[in-house]
Amino acid sequence: MPQSRWFSWLPRAATCFALILFWQAAPRPSERPTLVPQMGHGDLVTGIAFSPDGHTLASASEDRTIILWDVASGAARLSLKGHSSWVQCVAFSPDGRTVASGSEDDTVILWDASTGAVRHVLKGHAADVTSVLFSPDGRLVASRAEDRTVRLWDAETGMAMATIPGVFSRVAISPNGQFLAFANRQHIITLWDIAAGKPARTFQSHRTSIASLAFSQDGQWLASGNDDGGVTLWNAATGQPARSLKGHADAVTSLAFSRNGRWLVSGSSDAAILWNTATGRARRTVESDARAVALSPDGHLLACSDGATVVLRDTRSGKVQRTLQGQAQEVARVAFNPDGQTLAAATAAGTVLWDIENAEARATLRGHEAGVTAAVFSPDGQTLATASQDRNVILWDLDAREPRLVLKGHTESITQVAFTPDGKRLASASADGSIFLWNTETGEQLATLKGHTWPVAGLAFSADGHTLASGSWDTTVILWDTQGGEQRRRLQGHPGWVHSVAFSPDGRVLASAGMDRRIVLWDVETGQALATLSGHAAPIRDVAFSLDGKALLSGDEGGTLLVWNVATREVRHTLHGHGALVSSVTFSPNGRVIASASWDGSVRFWRADTGAELAAAFSLEGGRDWLVATPQGYYNASLDGGRLVRWRVGEALYPVEQYARRFKKPDLVARALGGATLGGRLPVLTAESRPPRVTLTAAGGKSEVQGDRLRVQIEAAPGTPDRSITRVELRVNGRLAELDRALDVAIASQGKGKQASSVAALGKTRSVRARPRDRAADSRLSIDAVISLLPGEEEIRLLASAYDDQEVRGDSELVVLRRLSPAPAADTDCYVLAIGVSRYSTPEYNLSFADDDARAVAATFQAQQGHLFRKVEAKVVTDDHGTKKEIETALKWLQKQPRPGDTAVMLFSGHGVRGHLRRLFFFTHNGDLDALRDTCLPWDAVDDAVSACRARQVLLFIDCCHAGAFGERRASADEMAENLMRNVVVFASSRGNEESLEDPTWGHGAFTRALLDGLHGGADFDESGFVTAGDLVRYLPDRVRELTGGRQNPIVPRPEELDPALRLAYLKRDEPAAARSHDNWYPRAALAGPRRAGE
Repeated sequence: MPQSRWFSWLPRAATCFALILFWQAAPRPSERPTLVPQMGHGDLVTGIAFSPDGHTLASASEDRTIILWDVASGAARLSLKGHSSWVQCVAFSPDGRTVASGSEDDTVILWDASTGAVRHVLKGHAADVTSVLFSPDGRLVASRAEDRTVRLWDAETGMAMATIPGVFSRVAISPNGQFLAFANRQHIITLWDIAAGKPARTFQSHRTSIASLAFSQDGQWLASGNDDGGVTLWNAATGQPARSLKGHADAVTSLAFSRNGRWLVSGSSDAAILWNTATGRARRTVESDARAVALSPDGHLLACSDGATVVLRDTRSGKVQRTLQGQAQEVARVAFNPDGQTLAAATAAGTVLWDIENAEARATLRGHEAGVTAAVFSPDGQTLATASQDRNVILWDLDAREPRLVLKGHTESITQVAFTPDGKRLASASADGSIFLWNTETGEQLATLKGHTWPVAGLAFSADGHTLASGSWDTTVILWDTQGGEQRRRLQGHPGWVHSVAFSPDGRVLASAGMDRRIVLWDVETGQALATLSGHAAPIRDVAFSLDGKALLSGDEGGTLLVWNVATREVRHTLHGHGALVSSVTFSPNGRVIASASWDGSVRFWRADTGAELAAAFSLEGGRDWLVATPQGYYNASLDGGRLVRWRVGEALYPVEQYARRFKKPDLVARALGGATLGGRLPVLTAESRPPRVTLTAAGGKSEVQGDRLRVQIEAAPGTPDRSITRVELRVNGRLAELDRALDVAIASQGKGKQASSVAALGKTRSVRARPRDRAADSRLSIDAVISLLPGEEEIRLLASAYDDQEVRGDSELVVLRRLSPAPAADTDCYVLAIGVSRYSTPEYNLSFADDDARAVAATFQAQQGHLFRKVEAKVVTDDHGTKKEIETALKWLQKQPRPGDTAVMLFSGHGVRGHLRRLFFFTHNGDLDALRDTCLPWDAVDDAVSACRARQVLLFIDCCHAGAFGERRASADEMAENLMRNVVVFASSRGNEESLEDPTWGHGAFTRALLDGLHGGADFDESGFVTAGDLVRYLPDRVRELTGGRQNPIVPRPEELDPALRLAYLKRDEPAAARSHDNWYPRAALAGPRRAGE
């Protein structure tokens, strides 16, 4: 759901005010790199525009923001916040340095496109601004508003230049900058001479209102989009209609020409249509809510709004290239459990349980039908109460991670929940103005407390449980007798909404805070105000006392936290770091750590005694992935978490995963979460910590190649002057390539006198000398070499990577080549090692179907003997044979058997566990948690085996991370995948903190079930009779989500990590398609739905 609608019970005025104050109070950029999660838009996208160079796309939204996206990576580079209402339109200046936006707040803002700073706020319109654009020379800005005027502004100074009345449509400007086009009340298009300040020409009258206009780049055409869904092409010189384009059912609100004028795209709430302007025929129709459209300058990308996202499509193929959307979720509430080792974070996607000791997200609890608005632990830590916009409260059994009770009764979103100190009762507050008291054992509603007239936002029990305090938007605080349900006292001291209340640990003082930016301390016994604390520059959202009562913590809508000395009533520390509203604050039980939640998508941790930031944590991709990082650059993350969050270094954005070898240190992050300040001699990420720059040229820049040899040229340069390049790798269809013949390897001067004597280049370490002529160069390393190509490969995918002496990685762009007339592949063999352990010497670890997984996968590939493969050999290791010794023997077999060109397949189905220093193990039949090294298979042994395997491609399928008795020592599927991805193509059963599910209906784990379905025809999308690796990449995620109702999401290789054309299954053409479908591959039974493994 759109993020802003998660809190849809908040009146718009409150959020507008919060955003205005956030902009005013936004912290200044620091020299240290900052984490940039991808938040995306929280409401409908209303306008989009490409930069002149096509590298950046700007999107405007009803969430009051503009986002600048990097087109190549899909990363959100900047979020521009300053408008107080919906942003309707956006445009780039011709030089790409300035962005203009128009809003329902009646203003136009000019932004610096590189920094996001506001250059000018243009005021003068008396209604919503619906259209904004630059003159071709960049000197003028034209804006049109619902006050029926166009205003012209000086782009440099922001001064108003002229006003044109009677404008009833959006506007367009001619390519020569001479004319403005707009429609009047009679639907007549007027060309307005800007220099003369008067009409120059009018076109024929339209029968319906005109919603949008656009000139072609050569000035030949003017296109008009109409309210009746029609598009008219006009001869701009004569004013005569040349062509009428019919295809939309709704008003055409957006138009854009390609640079050469050959194509016109029209956008409407029903579709986006790409038209051939010469013939008037629709080349492509994309059905979506495409109210805003744009074409890239080269005409190759079509950008369409689709709800709160922007979808980029290839105009030639129509295929989706990228979807620009958020990955992180706003966080509404955080709470520590009683021992301080778990933090619950309420988000739109569910409740994330952060494991403090291991610095990771261990689970996401999903059960609500809307975003989670509150979370709190019971005093014994056994139960978690969560509240939601779905008007329900769920009491979770934390051992089972399943709902124990669902409490229903409120008629509006629930805003807050609180346990009594004995845990026997729970209070819930709602936007409907009511408070309910519940029996936590039975779920019975004990009482309804009515007294507030507006939403209740704050709730807290006194230490003895006899008093409940509630704060409301009706500006009052009420103290309730929890035994009888009567009001004891009504406290009035805030002129605005009250957002939060908190009792001191001794119950004698109550703190309340809200829109007036003040905290009032009340004497609970007398109801008198003891003090008023002022210091916030924005409305306060939450307050909390430390457990010793000596400190008070507050967070505001400007992103600032204050730590107060309760005795002196002075500010101890001011904490800056959040980029948006702070929604929740709390102290850890030991008082050493502060945790805060924000709408910027982060949970941040701070030292309570100094105010120093310790770490920031992000839940990503609907709670499936996660990342937690320290200000020094150290981090821990799920497999995709390091890709979804970026470091901003200067003005550039780099995925966190590029720093993995040096900075992925879970133990250091765990120390920070515990309150330790990282310092001493540890290296830190700095403003100079840029990854290497890598360029790759193949076949002299051609897109098609012939033969079995390929010339590649790689150039790598350190991103930081005092670094050197130590290793260069080249992947060809996912496998690491080795030099076949080196034409030239040279290393230039490595900066500040450093000189590398050797470099690991394309799989071989080569000793080199820097040539004298290169010593003055800028630390570049150049490789000119020839590599071998395997027979039968028609598509060649190349990716070069370089590492510097700090192990920071830089990547080239992916190069894709088409190979003409490749030599036919020789008869190849397939070797399958399938390992599945369901039965363990310790029965509590047992699974249901892991052994069946192994047998079925092996049998599926064996059926390809004589068809796709000349020979298929398989080793199946299950249950009591699944010992360390037998698995090691099987790995040696797989390591030795394949020849170059053969295919190797491995399946591991069972449990993965962590040992000392997070070393990973596959848990064997006779595994012992106290003797992992002696009884279980070290996961790096698998890496050793596949590294030495000579097969053309090694595919590894991991169906692990099943529920069981391993607790925090259970290894996730994606950390097992990550450790092997350098040398093998990995498919894994689940992402992040998800569990892998089994079900008797499937007869297998969900992932293996989907794999079998795909290999038996489900993945043959083009009905070619073959299933390829690329088909599985496309098929498995959707199929696993289908089977599990979205509870499980597998990991599949990225495009550069495999040969997508690698054939894995041949389907008998004489067999009816229905017989090959996944619905007929396994028997169905009328049994329960998906469950966690072993249940």
